[in-house]
Amino acid sequence: SESSATTKESNTNAIPDGKKLGRSGRFCLQFPILLHQNSIRWARNWRHKVISTGLIMFAAAVFGQPCKDKLLPDHVLCPIKINISHVAIGALTGVACLHIFGSDRPLFWRESASGVGVSAFFLSRVMVYLFDVLVWCYAYTALWRVFSEAPCSYWMWLIAFRMTAVSAAGVGVLMSTLVPKQNATLATACLLLVMGGAISEPQVIADATGVSSALAFLSPFTWTSGENYLAVIASKGGESVVDEYAVPIMEGYKKILLIAGGTQWGYVTAAYISCSVFGFLALTFGYLGLRCSHRGKQA
Repeated sequence: SESSATTKESNTNAIPDGKKLGRSGRFCLQFPILLHQNSIRWARNWRHKVISTGLIMFAAAVFGQPCKDKLLPDHVLCPIKINISHVAIGALTGVACLHIFGSDRPLFWRESASGVGVSAFFLSRVMVYLFDVLVWCYAYTALWRVFSEAPCSYWMWLIAFRMTAVSAAGVGVLMSTLVPKQNATLATACLLLVMGGAISEPQVIADATGVSSALAFLSPFTWTSGENYLAVIASKGGESVVDEYAVPIMEGYKKILLIAGGTQWGYVTAAYISCSVFGFLALTFGYLGLRCSHRGKQA
């Protein structure tokens, strides 16, 4: 059974507490063992991975089909379709990452009480499950592009979707450590939908001023969808071919992306930096949530 296998794995790969070596020494001692254990755990859950990948690919087909013939700059719905596609991969990835720490918190408390370092435990899991996020992103982009018959290269779409997926995965990790398991799915979906479907909605971007502009600046969906839309415009005729009703949206994206130095770096680099900062902060707060929650059950 899975429980007996887990027990056998724990006995076979006993994790030394390494308390005499200090924090850095304990991390270096425990991290390779935890990384190995999580890799085995990941491989044993292959059926779950196959189902999750299948569901994400199904969503890619569903969201890709309505985008057909609507992804050129001269179509008024182009920015909206791009945004919806980013919200889809973001929400799916964020919810799918909740199990990283949310499914077995008692296991973490037990191992922490026996001397396992929080840093090694956290980083080993995040590194292993990052592979899932990347696989889902590549699969989603490929199938979405087939059904949407999107212009431009696969890699142009992948760059933007990958930034969205990794940022949303950070939100999933954060929620899996802070929010109770019973409410984590709803909380994650709510947060990602608000960021992508409300704060970063193209028409909101076009009219953004003051507080709404600041909120849009903080949302990773603004950067990924905006970079994606501006890249399509640049590769398919330039600003002169943009539909007149979509011009305010284009100008809204440019205004926000240029705030972070997009003129010198380019939109792609500015988006990478913004999403990297967002993902780093989400993971940092997720780590702090794991370390600080239920301190009485930890070492």
